[in-house]
Amino acid sequence: MHTALIYPPDLHHLFQDQEYHLVLAHLFPHKKYRDFVRTLKGYKILDSGSAEGAPISGRELIEIAWTWEVNEVIVPDVYNGHYRDNLDLAVDFERHIVPDFKYMGAVQGHGIEEVMACLNGFSFLEYITTIGLPRNLNRDNKQDRTFIAQDVIPKWTEGRFESVHCLGCSEWVREVALLSMDGVRGIDTSMPVKLGLDYRYLGGIASYTPSPTTDEYFLADYDLDDLQRGFIERNVELFRTWAATPSGEL
Repeated sequence: MHTALIYPPDLHHLFQDQEYHLVLAHLFPHKKYRDFVRTLKGYKILDSGSAEGAPISGRELIEIAWTWEVNEVIVPDVYNGHYRDNLDLAVDFERHIVPDFKYMGAVQGHGIEEVMACLNGFSFLEYITTIGLPRNLNRDNKQDRTFIAQDVIPKWTEGRFESVHCLGCSEWVREVALLSMDGVRGIDTSMPVKLGLDYRYLGGIASYTPSPTTDEYFLADYDLDDLQRGFIERNVELFRTWAATPSGEL
């Protein structure tokens, strides 16, 4: 499974080998971040800003996608919202799409019935070829997202979608090891980096309280000490090991 580790521009030297990225549209106005994204190599997914509370309009999202030469765009959604609101946004966004990119629909829903209704709605929108599974799908049970990725989508959608990507890590840090077993193309997270900055080792915790990544995280100036750098490197190595099951082609 591909890992898109989300890190500040100042730490780019630690991630030169990464070729799978999630980039944030709402940070486009900031030159430091804007220039940083232009240097990234490999597959780039453009996040529409829902989880950060800074959603970007459809046309603006496409213009940013062109500027940054991304590969895939996450369709605007309502984080923690009703699945019908999500589908309404996806229907409206269709008027903005261009053939230059792939498009990912982020599933929202409270309970498996709403999740399936959201998936069903996405299946009628031909432009959506990737399903995004946010971490909030684990709000009731820590294995719900794994169940949706490995059982619901393959059996219920019958190959309608090309790929599945998991949006963020949930509180259960070792979820990534289960998600990597089959059917999931990739996952994005800032968790190993944030823990390292706080001098914490990923292997020493069983749970983690995720939170939206602030603008300050990306735009601050960093001068790591040797201990912080060591924690980050060990955390990244461990996370990539957990996610090491081979993924399909991008």
